Amino acid sequence: MTLEKGKVISCGVDWITATITPTSEKLVNALEYETRCDYWQRHALAITNEPERKDWSMHGYTGWTVGWLDYGTGTNGSIIRVKSDEAHGHWTAFADTCTNISRLDLEVTVQFTRDLEDLAKDEAIKADMHRQNGGHRFGIRHVRGFGDGDTLYLGSRVSAVFTRLYDKGRESKDASYENAWRYEVEYKEAMPLHIAKGIRDPKCHNSAVAARVFQEYERHGIRCGFEPDKVPSKLVIPAKLGTIEGKLQWLNKSVSPTLKLLAKAGRVQDALKALDIASLHDYIE
Repeated sequence: MTLEKGKVISCGVDWITATITPTSEKLVNALEYETRCDYWQRHALAITNEPERKDWSMHGYTGWTVGWLDYGTGTNGSIIRVKSDEAHGHWTAFADTCTNISRLDLEVTVQFTRDLEDLAKDEAIKADMHRQNGGHRFGIRHVRGFGDGDTLYLGSRVSAVFTRLYDKGRESKDASYENAWRYEVEYKEAMPLHIAKGIRDPKCHNSAVAARVFQEYERHGIRCGFEPDKVPSKLVIPAKLGTIEGKLQWLNKSVSPTLKLLAKAGRVQDALKALDIASLHDYIE
């Protein structure tokens, strides 16, 4: 059965781990190393909404973590990990100033017109058939979510390419992601630098990311629920529901249509009363 095509609501870089090595030939001198490290720290703090930094350490690096960012230094130089929304909007700032990228995750999130709760199981069957019919050898693991959304893993977590398909709607419990599934590809070893260069141009970033993700799943016998060449160049990424931006997006999607209908019917005051708001002017300072 052919999977229906959904609407792409999110597309881009979801994770980047980058490093700056002071002995790298890409750096002119020690001063340039210090300048880049200082830029990383200032930029990281400028793009996060979290007020406090916490101690953080990993693989010989020690430093701090704040929001979806981790920064540390060690004997081999400096490292930064940027994830989620911060990675979407700011990955190039770190990719352009690093000496290496050890991990780069791409994602395409697709919203379907109906609930496809068994999509991970169905795609696991297709991947297994592809493997049995002469496709390359790769691991297939379908993990039941028991209400929190299923996940399909293809490949090995320690390999250079690793894919994840999961129920974003149930996993996030966010109304903005209702009936949405996320296609992810994780690149490591020598691949991230090459991939980053190929998706760097902002004019074709989304289509380049979508094409790369589509290609990786097709290599495992799976046709994604989107068409890479039809992904818009600009997307409004759904914000986390707990944030102010997320709440505003929820109001726009879930409440605004009803309020417009009530306004056309001359029932504005009834709407305000139902929302327990006597007058919006009471909340404007």
